[in-house]
Amino acid sequence: MAHLDPAVIGEPLDGYLIHPALLDGALQALLALIADAGVEAQGISFLPWRFGRVRIAAPFGRNARHARLRVTRIGTRSASANIALFDESGAVIAELTDCWFRKVELTRRAAPDDRALHVDLVPAPLAEAPVPPYSSGSARPSWASPVPIARLAQTRRSERCCSMR
Repeated sequence: MAHLDPAVIGEPLDGYLIHPALLDGALQALLALIADAGVEAQGISFLPWRFGRVRIAAPFGRNARHARLRVTRIGTRSASANIALFDESGAVIAELTDCWFRKVELTRRAAPDDRALHVDLVPAPLAEAPVPPYSSGSARPSWASPVPIARLAQTRRSERCCSMR
């Protein structure tokens, strides 16, 4: 059982069925439970991968105060669990079943330059590139033929493809 404190969240909670920070608190407690099960937690973590079923119980707008966590499987590359969230009276707010988490390595044995994000800014040309000419062996499609604006304005309303009658 994990205890969740919505009072530390610095924003209104009423816009959420389950506030993301409270759900994250339950997931953090699950990581501690996995570590208590004997999984070596140094340099690894588990990221949410799939939630099999999420059920939110009415009435809505209640804040999660407790989370019951049950690990159902721990493997070499993943773990699964069931999570239930409760309000202060002990009534169920939400149940997340068949939740899967993938194991990820947090540390890599590489140079810092290889692990950092690099952004290379490439200047773009200020003028539009010319449209490539059609090859001599192919005909220009009818939709690509230039139509002078003056001629387009002179067409009758009945001839326009998008006219309203």
